[in-house]
Amino acid sequence: MIAISKAVLMPYDVADHTNPQDDGTVTVSYQNGEVLSVQPDGSFQRRPEGTNGIYERGMPTPQGLIYCPDGAHAWLVPWAPKVPQ
Repeated sequence: MIAISKAVLMPYDVADHTNPQDDGTVTVSYQNGEVLSVQPDGSFQRRPEGTNGIYERGMPTPQGLIYCPDGAHAWLVPWAPKVPQ
């Protein structure tokens, strides 16, 4: 069995780069230095440059980045390491 998205087009933010962390996770930085922060309800926020708490660390997998900020819920964030310019 496979899962197929019903959404034909999904908007994406373009990030600048990922920052590897010592525990195998990464943080995602935008061009202005802000960092992606995935909240326990699955919403996205941005935090100041250098922030790397539990809400900012995602585990890279072939399916995307997995965030588990509260230990009870996991959020899969699709990502593409490269995008067309």
